[in-house]
Amino acid sequence: MALNFTFSNVGEQGAEPSIGITSSGCMFFIAFEKVMRSCDHGGSWEIVDDIASHPSTSDPWGWVDPITDRVYNVQMVGL
Repeated sequence: MALNFTFSNVGEQGAEPSIGITSSGCMFFIAFEKVMRSCDHGGSWEIVDDIASHPSTSDPWGWVDPITDRVYNVQMVGL
């Protein structure tokens, strides 16, 4: 299977960005505390994070559950 890649500016920055793709093809990008979504192959991006989410720790990671398509945005905190 051939893979094609295209650069897409999401309009936000992320030091250690995570990328996830749902079964419908929507892409999610974790930009520090912001969750960005594109459902048009990266043509446009929007911030879709929950306003009640926790503050940024500068060490985020994201994950898309392959069964439920639920998107997780976790801010790792050191001990």
